Amino acid sequence: MIHCDPPALTKQLAWWQVPARPWRLTVRFYPPQEPTALGAGHGLPHGVAARRLNRGLEDFFTQQLANHERTDRRTEAAHHRLARS
Repeated sequence: MIHCDPPALTKQLAWWQVPARPWRLTVRFYPPQEPTALGAGHGLPHGVAARRLNRGLEDFFTQQLANHERTDRRTEAAHHRLARS
């Protein structure tokens, strides 16, 4: 997963609109997964296995994004508390 803070080069901004502060890119790598762990069972027709694998990958990354957003909110709240003290 790749995270950019502050957001830059998004579809909402023109390519020349850049943030006021430098970007920080964070790349998170995950360990390899067996296709069967993501829903692609042995002996399934290739089309069914591919669809199940895609669904498993989508579910995995959706969950990771949700976890990341919760962590970002907690980190942001902690920074605000420190700034006030």
